[in-house]
Amino acid sequence: MRTEHINEFMVLAKTLNYTSAAKELRISQPALSSHIMKLEEEIGASLFHRSHQRVHLTNEGAIFMKFAEVVLAQQEAVIKAIAQSKNPLPTNLSVGYLFYAYRDCLPEVVAKFGNTYPGVNLQIKSYEYSPLSRALSKGEIDLALTIDVDASLRENCQVHKLMKDPICCVVRYDDPIAALPSVSLADLDHEALILPHPEYSAALASYYEGFLQKAGVTPNASILYGDIDTRSIDVHAGTGVALIGRHFEKAVHNHDLRFIPINEDYCSYDFVALWKRTNRNPTIVDFLEMLSSAFGAAV
Repeated sequence: MRTEHINEFMVLAKTLNYTSAAKELRISQPALSSHIMKLEEEIGASLFHRSHQRVHLTNEGAIFMKFAEVVLAQQEAVIKAIAQSKNPLPTNLSVGYLFYAYRDCLPEVVAKFGNTYPGVNLQIKSYEYSPLSRALSKGEIDLALTIDVDASLRENCQVHKLMKDPICCVVRYDDPIAALPSVSLADLDHEALILPHPEYSAALASYYEGFLQKAGVTPNASILYGDIDTRSIDVHAGTGVALIGRHFEKAVHNHDLRFIPINEDYCSYDFVALWKRTNRNPTIVDFLEMLSSAFGAAV
């Protein structure tokens, strides 16, 4: 029983159309029919009911489909294992992450990566924004999970986008803005805004300043913060209005705060993974595949 015939069976079982399956497999329809018939001869049962109107699985075909999934998965695992034996993986992968943005997604990824690559020592460490950028630049980590606000950091890095996160206006529950379904940046003109301190991150401070200038917004006062916790404390204390990504709402965990959408599309940033172009560690790609899946499910 040839695995390519089993794969062809799976494609036909998915499409239930010989013409479509043959096109996807890039073989002729008579060849596909011949291969399916050979499979049926080998197992001693019909796999498909055929008529001019439709094709569908028989009971035996449904049973064989479960077997086929296992066989093809095992074949892929064997090929991958042999490839890894010829080209051994590095023994280490170090990942730095922006704490509040990624902590909900990482446990699943770390567990899955450890089970898949038991020989790789995965090291993860949380950072604030600027220290994370410096760690990547100095080569202290292989991979940085961060937000994309610093064009200079991307110059020597590969970039893998995970999601776009809209920035929200964050206020106390008793602020008049809290009753609005959404706001524009113009609505915040002359408000006391809680903004990033340049010493915390010049790039992040400049990013916020850029989209406020684009909207023509002049804050009445700026309360400069050095970390996310301080932002939420200042808002809760009623000292000002913060601009925080929607995804951070999970991290704040304060029922007295309201995250109000901002109407301007450009008022957002991307969650990204960055690694140096000179870094050839192949486990980066494997980690990112798992992260993309887990991060998408968590959003």
